Amino acid sequence: MLSAYDEVRAASDTSLRSVILRFAAYPAHLKRFAAQALGEIEHEFPNLRVELQDLEGRRRRGGGLTSTTQLRERAVDMVIAVCNFDERVPTGLEAKDLYGWRLMAVVGPDDPLSSQRPKSLRRSRTLDVRELRGRRLLVAPKGHRSRDLLDLFANADPPWEVVGESEDPEVLASIASYSDRVAVIPTDSLPAIEDIWPILMAPSHGELGGKYRVLWRSSDSDPDRLRVVMSALAERLHTLSAPLRLQSGGSLTSPTADSKQPRPGSP
Repeated sequence: MLSAYDEVRAASDTSLRSVILRFAAYPAHLKRFAAQALGEIEHEFPNLRVELQDLEGRRRRGGGLTSTTQLRERAVDMVIAVCNFDERVPTGLEAKDLYGWRLMAVVGPDDPLSSQRPKSLRRSRTLDVRELRGRRLLVAPKGHRSRDLLDLFANADPPWEVVGESEDPEVLASIASYSDRVAVIPTDSLPAIEDIWPILMAPSHGELGGKYRVLWRSSDSDPDRLRVVMSALAERLHTLSAPLRLQSGGSLTSPTADSKQPRPGSP
């Protein structure tokens, strides 16, 4: 006997001739897990056609702010977006959390912020963002969530100096590892992270970061067969992003649940 899902899928297999799924994700996510998920879904539903949107990552320049607008205006059907730890799912949309990330400070092994140095300023795995005062920072350009989050604590008179910008976090990490500069980048932006690199936090805010989730419309106006596919794809994305959950600390919420998270914007 077929389950309800199998019955819908069987019907979908014969009626997906013209169904198109328009999918948007950041290039890094496509490279690390989303491309595999999409390929598996296309294999499972052979009559489905996936159209990839924004492969150049232009959406990132808006800090993810256009994601819900794209969905509501039906420019895309499904999107991976960045959001705050405690952010609610917008009305009319469904979502599945993928993984959380934190801001970290990449430094060389002899840097005062490194736990390998005997007189390290660190007292735990976290570092107060105010300890970056007077340091030369390497960061992402404005419009990236990591940069906007850091800028919330810079005020009108930044306590640090931004000496380099790049959209490539591996470049920033490499420079910082061999100099006195500090690269402030997300924990999910490198293939692996070192224990000597502290996670940034702020008083009354806890660890600085956010999470990624996949969003799609819950509207009844979408065909049942397409909604079945999107639900299956969301589960596949969640499964394949598991290594990033482990690398970035596992938790999809801030470790200080009663604190107020800083908000550089919403997806």
